[in-house]
Amino acid sequence: MARPAVLIRLIQVRVLAPQQSSATEPRRKSPHFMENQSLKNNKDGKDREEIVEKMAKEIGLFNDKLFNFLGSFGAIEKLLNRAQNNKCLIETLVLYATSVDALCRFAVVLTNNLQKKETPESILDYVHQDNNTRNYLTERTIYKLARDNGVLNKELFQEINRLYDVRNRVVHRFFLSNISYTDLDLGLRRYRAVCQKLWEILDDLFEKDLQRMKFDTTAHPQKFSEMIHDPILQEIINKKIRSREEATIGEMYGCETVEGVVNFAREAGFLKKCANCDHWKIYHLNSVEFEHAVKNKSKSKDKNINIEDYIGGCNKKSCQCKHFKN
Repeated sequence: MARPAVLIRLIQVRVLAPQQSSATEPRRKSPHFMENQSLKNNKDGKDREEIVEKMAKEIGLFNDKLFNFLGSFGAIEKLLNRAQNNKCLIETLVLYATSVDALCRFAVVLTNNLQKKETPESILDYVHQDNNTRNYLTERTIYKLARDNGVLNKELFQEINRLYDVRNRVVHRFFLSNISYTDLDLGLRRYRAVCQKLWEILDDLFEKDLQRMKFDTTAHPQKFSEMIHDPILQEIINKKIRSREEATIGEMYGCETVEGVVNFAREAGFLKKCANCDHWKIYHLNSVEFEHAVKNKSKSKDKNINIEDYIGGCNKKSCQCKHFKN
């Protein structure tokens, strides 16, 4: 393995210049469908795949982001059942609140499809949000859009906002208000009723959208609430609950992972072996000068650091190699 000091320098560069995915990346088939061998020759699986693929094309979404959004409905349902069985009231409240937000978001997307309306926001903004996004659609904004698009009537709109006030009071002001834990039971019953109404609304919009896309609704799943239980989404549902992926953990907590550093080192060519000494290129990095350059990066006129400028003799113990050779 490379010396800890060198790994630290790699992390610094990785954090200073993180790789960002392009918003204009080409649409691609989702691996969740393409690699699911159990559904390869299954007619129902192909029917459902066709629905999601066409829906993705219709509303201009990248499939991986759409599948993540759709799979989250099934994950939330499982988490809600677990939280309710364990009588975890605050967790149940938060899960209901995020469900209401997601149901309203997708209802607005389907409504816009049916009405063929152009919206100032990208459709992608409704179902995906990057960590570095500053302008995003808040829950309150989504509620208003759902009301303005005819998804929510006045009574349902007001009830959702009242319940969101309860959610904020519990999450942000539990210490600062007189609310008690057992008070949440009433709010949970009301949240459950709201979600049931929203599912009915979404199922109706989903069926109409299938008809708009000229799908035979007698041969395809007609309800969105049924489609989220389809086997094609189980891989995503399970991953949303328990992924154990270092990249996901690192992104969530804002830290670099071993996997991220190794991938960066590989992409940067640091795991290439020197033709002279057979040691990795990372051992040829002058970590002292490189650290100095990183520390003074903000003061320098040239903000770019060329790592190749700091590649020299091998630092491996007892190695006499003076230059790295590809």
